[in-house]
Amino acid sequence: MSKVLSTAVSVFLLTYVAARAIQVPFTYDEAATYFRFIAADPLALFSFPVATNHLLNTVLTKLAYTVGGSAEWVLRLPSVLAFALFAWFSTRLMDRLADRIIACAGLVLLLSNPFLLEFFALSRGYGLSIALLFGSLCFLLRFLDDDSATQGSRNLAWSLGLAVLAVAANFTMLNLAIGVFGIALVVCMVNHRRTRRAGRAISTARVDRVPWWPLVALALFAAGFVPAVLSQDLGLSEHLYQPVSVTIEGPGSDRVVVHRLDARGRASRMSMEQGTWALPRRQHVSGLRIESPRDADPQQITVVLGERRVHSAPHDRQFWTAYDRGPLRIYESTAALSTGRSRIPTFGSVINWSGDAIHARQVAIRTAVVLTLLGLLAGLLEVVGRLLRRVDVLPLSDWRAVAVPLLWLISVAAIPLYLLKRNRELYFGGTEGFLEDTVGSLIADAFYGTTYAPNQSQVVSAVLFLIIAAAILGVVVQARRPVRPQSGLATVLTLTVVAVVVQLAEQALLGTPSLIGRTALFYIPLVLLLTALSLDAVASLGRVPRGIAVATMVVGAIAAVAHFANTANVTHTRDWQGDASTRLMIEDLEQAAGRPAGARVRLAVYPFFYPVTRFYAGKSPLAIDVEVVPAREGSDFLFLRDGSQEPGMEVVSRYSLTRNVLVRARPSP
Repeated sequence: MSKVLSTAVSVFLLTYVAARAIQVPFTYDEAATYFRFIAADPLALFSFPVATNHLLNTVLTKLAYTVGGSAEWVLRLPSVLAFALFAWFSTRLMDRLADRIIACAGLVLLLSNPFLLEFFALSRGYGLSIALLFGSLCFLLRFLDDDSATQGSRNLAWSLGLAVLAVAANFTMLNLAIGVFGIALVVCMVNHRRTRRAGRAISTARVDRVPWWPLVALALFAAGFVPAVLSQDLGLSEHLYQPVSVTIEGPGSDRVVVHRLDARGRASRMSMEQGTWALPRRQHVSGLRIESPRDADPQQITVVLGERRVHSAPHDRQFWTAYDRGPLRIYESTAALSTGRSRIPTFGSVINWSGDAIHARQVAIRTAVVLTLLGLLAGLLEVVGRLLRRVDVLPLSDWRAVAVPLLWLISVAAIPLYLLKRNRELYFGGTEGFLEDTVGSLIADAFYGTTYAPNQSQVVSAVLFLIIAAAILGVVVQARRPVRPQSGLATVLTLTVVAVVVQLAEQALLGTPSLIGRTALFYIPLVLLLTALSLDAVASLGRVPRGIAVATMVVGAIAAVAHFANTANVTHTRDWQGDASTRLMIEDLEQAAGRPAGARVRLAVYPFFYPVTRFYAGKSPLAIDVEVVPAREGSDFLFLRDGSQEPGMEVVSRYSLTRNVLVRARPSP
């Protein structure tokens, strides 16, 4: 493939990605991740209360933030650099193709999809995981090609290592990592069988050689990573928290409702029995909220936190803050209503804390259990490896070359995925099925929401079936005409099939939703790569098939360039387009407020706008207090969907791209 063309395409698109990283305003998931993991205590990196912690990307972003600050482009730098890595590995994969024209067109297809490019300019782990996946695939194909034991082992180690890192960057990559590990194991078995048939002697030293450092590194990693993750788990044990109950006294106590506030500020109604509000089990409480009709104020509130009993009047400012919201008067507990705060930042807001010593003991117990299970699993894998060697299916060294990275994969992903599943955070996805959810959403996203034909979804679905047919034909052709090095078509096809099968199995056995949109993003480059490899194989059948294959790829590349030109922008994202005007809104608010730097302004926003608004409010010279609608009375400005503002409110600015509006909540002084 032309180095000039590949370099030009890669540099141009890298420049575009960098421009988006600088210009496109921050998005909801980026801002939420920033506050929860990046600008927080270092141990928050190992917290998995929600699925937005893309671990490897979070760690790299934390490093960038520590060195360069909180500018958008700094926080997005790991993803931008990941695109350079993705372009490099994509070029290497296209270099394996026999037809240079198809290779060049394939590179354009791989690198120019606007929805895929979007995630290389955001502070998320999707782009990084795909770049690492393609690196894993490159080394896996090198492993298939290389007969040298030493070089082959290195390529295998790189392939499996990058697959583990891809999962660490985004857990949705687990489906493909399973495929990479499965292919690697099968190839090792096939190579051993070929060696035996060829009558070549197998070195006993090579068969039983055991590199000690990967296991030592794994043990050290697990010994640090496991307690770090467990120490941030709010649901680690009920023993961490004291029981909580609330009793309301007064003539209108039967009209009062008591809520528990969790560490994320979410309210959940407590249950009431015989005049006392309580929780069904011990769990963390970061605050109490009492909602009372204005004409039914409580006379006394009694809160029991373990052995501590607090009697107070609702207007006692030591324990309660009060404000009105519509017909209700709201009382929220203060920090004084606490059994004693934890010195651990994750638990710092908890008011029913049992003590740091109890937390340390619980973490130690559960760490010991997890490490013991990992040790038993390692022992089981060693037993399996020795059995395979005894029956002469696989040398022990080859088995360990796969088993040790597998242990790394389990160590990285098992506990976070368990916590996310337990906390019901793996909810993003579809319920209609693979074709409707995964395929349908990816077609819409790949076209960036643009409709070029009324039936384009059906047309693309038909094209996908043709691509699969071409891939199967190509695999048959290459099997009859083996060449070295191979293009990797059979490997990529197998990897794609395994990813789909694993996804369907997860849905059937674990009840997980279908991957959609960004969570299924890896299918886009995988299918585009499969297309290029398939048509390259078809081109080897003769002059006419080559003409059809080349023409198809060239037309596809031209269409991809036209689609990119039509949808390219540095103003917004597809998944979070509603955030595109928030940065400008803060600038407009600064002008409309007409107040000196440091002056306090109260801004109420919809929950969806809150993280990004808070991010940009923190950069404003004004002291902007951001609240969620419905806000406490007295907000100066509201940021809403246009048309949802109340009649008579003064419109400060309208934003056509997002259909949002900034309004003044009360007349300017």
